[in-house]
Amino acid sequence: MRATDPEGTAVGDDPEVSVVITAYEASSTLRRAVLSSLNQSRVRQEVIVVLDGHDPRAEAELQGIADGRLRIIRPGRIGRSQSLNVGYRNAEADIIAILDADDEMVEGRLRRQLDFLRARPDIDAVGGQLEQFGPWGAEPWRFRWPTEPDEIDRWLTRGRMPLAHPAIMMRKTLLQRAGGYDPSVKRVEDLDLILRSWRPRTLASLNDVVTRYRVTSRFPSISYWRREQLYRRLVVRRSRTAVDQPLRMSRGDVMLFGLLDSIQWFAHGLLHNIDRHMHRRTKNRPKEQQ
Repeated sequence: MRATDPEGTAVGDDPEVSVVITAYEASSTLRRAVLSSLNQSRVRQEVIVVLDGHDPRAEAELQGIADGRLRIIRPGRIGRSQSLNVGYRNAEADIIAILDADDEMVEGRLRRQLDFLRARPDIDAVGGQLEQFGPWGAEPWRFRWPTEPDEIDRWLTRGRMPLAHPAIMMRKTLLQRAGGYDPSVKRVEDLDLILRSWRPRTLASLNDVVTRYRVTSRFPSISYWRREQLYRRLVVRRSRTAVDQPLRMSRGDVMLFGLLDSIQWFAHGLLHNIDRHMHRRTKNRPKEQQ
């Protein structure tokens, strides 16, 4: 007899959705991510954790979760894209939900997204909104992701990722059509997947918050952002040439994108200083003035 969900719904051997979590050096947050997936109510789910590399602390955290719906796969250090491929290819369900190892599902996410996909057979993937949280000392905040298929398509034509990857639920056929995630893409593997599998008006997103997204800073590091932008430009360029080959970057690519990113980061750093100054002023303001 397998486990039951928090409301007593029996969880059999036929899951409606497979949650895929890839974990690399995420022992401090992995348990919360897994429990937020297992505790989703009114749904039959399995949770697949792919441990990307040897991590005894993560293993210890997972060993304390006695739930037959949890499956742990240990392929060794293979990278993010290959770990995602291992996860979905071992999934029993035809619907795949993605969650990062340092994030948490909002209660009801799986049920709402499943109901949406069942009501809309024309939609291949549905996302949702993120609530970002972290130790920066301010209230959680949200970035609005587009919700309607036409608006989502416009984002893609401009080379922007229109769905939050930690909030995506998709049909396995989308992944199979694209051949899975490309291991040669070290960043923005989500944008690359969507660009290679995209069909017009087949993507949507809920207007509800479905995932709590953990960030260590309100602004990413310069090196992180530069690599993200570099790979984004490369995958967009490849998608527009319709050439199916591993992603490669030339020295010219690195130099050109480095120059462009330096210009972007001048403006980014200015905004960061303004934000920090405003937060300091608000924090030091007397309570009667707030």
